[in-house]
Amino acid sequence: MKKIKILLVLAVVFAFIAGCAQSKDFGYGLKLVNSLNSKYNATMESYPRNIPQINSMLNELAELKKLALEKGQEPFEYLVDYRTLTLEAEKSYIEGQKYGATGTTKQGFGCKPRPLILESVGLRNHSALKGFEAVELLREFTRKYPKEAAMAGLSGKNAL
Repeated sequence: MKKIKILLVLAVVFAFIAGCAQSKDFGYGLKLVNSLNSKYNATMESYPRNIPQINSMLNELAELKKLALEKGQEPFEYLVDYRTLTLEAEKSYIEGQKYGATGTTKQGFGCKPRPLILESVGLRNHSALKGFEAVELLREFTRKYPKEAAMAGLSGKNAL
């Protein structure tokens, strides 16, 4: 009788622990990504305010991508890759703005600022290319995994 009570208590404890343990699925990975966004005061569509924060977030996303999920690994990788591409695009855009009006031809073109203009244009072009990659990846993600994309608050509208 005593053994049965002990086994019953152990079964209840085990059931309780199993019920509390969160399965590592796409939802779990999404919570981690959202937590990372919150840490940097960002969303899936907004970014940290400066390059050091973007670099830090990119490093943390790289570590997060190593996470092995029980279910939903591929959509999770799409999500992390999309977020990484958008951050890289924003980083290049910010770097492309560092010379202000001198890095553009808005106020005319001269030989002296030419290297600055070329560097700025290259960074803005890199930003645009990363942005296009992110849009393509998002379209593929929403097409292949509409449920997971909706959970992340993403849709084809975000790609527009």
